[in-house]
Amino acid sequence: MKKTHWVSCAVILLAVVNLCPNILSQDNAAVNQQNNIMTDGRIVLAAMISLSDNHIKKVGDTLELLSQTQEACSGDWEKIKPLMEAAEKSCVPATFWFVHPDGAYHTVEKGLTGQNLKDRDYFPNLMAGKKIVNFFVVSKSTGNKSLICASPIIKEGKVIGALGASIFLEQLKETLKKEMNIPDDLIFYALNEEGILVMNWKAGRVFLDPTLLGSDSLTSATKEMMNSKEGVVVFVFEGMPRRIIYQTSPFTNWRFALGHIIKD
Repeated sequence: MKKTHWVSCAVILLAVVNLCPNILSQDNAAVNQQNNIMTDGRIVLAAMISLSDNHIKKVGDTLELLSQTQEACSGDWEKIKPLMEAAEKSCVPATFWFVHPDGAYHTVEKGLTGQNLKDRDYFPNLMAGKKIVNFFVVSKSTGNKSLICASPIIKEGKVIGALGASIFLEQLKETLKKEMNIPDDLIFYALNEEGILVMNWKAGRVFLDPTLLGSDSLTSATKEMMNSKEGVVVFVFEGMPRRIIYQTSPFTNWRFALGHIIKD
């Protein structure tokens, strides 16, 4: 399906639902029309989830492939750097890095950073030979709220370091918005497995807990979302009622939400 059709679905979703806020009062024809519009909205949402998953998978798959190269197995940053530069240019906005077993690490932009990743909760698993996906941090080298993907470098049965990327969540959101040409008045966000915002159509809300934002109905809606894979919720936030459809990514297990403000 083409992007233009996704967008037309989103626009139709907004227009019809705004005109018909009370489904129970409609006749059968109108209800059927409403159901069709919600189906179109779910198609838009599924497309957004697929794009997000593909971007994250690409980063993870690239790191796993590069971790098996001779350059990576050399443990020499100067040999590794050209590969990571190329990877960084080909993926969504992120910082690509190489970390030593002692936690010291290099980034494409800064080289040896002078900082250390040993205190990161994911670090022991990474040095134990496990891939890292879906771990959230505030980047030490950039200060960006980020999603971590990383693959260990294993040479002769021993972990000699790892290749990683810190995907910038705000920029990932902007990438999805641009790719799908999402209008500014369309609400969309994503919650991780703990119910924390990892994407939001408004800047500055990443890593916030929706249940702590002062809306009882938003708290209830968030809990309902986290207890099921898909559905529809209605809540009031910042004095305005909102209707949201949501689905769950099969890859990240994030709940992606798409909706609008209900107008009189």
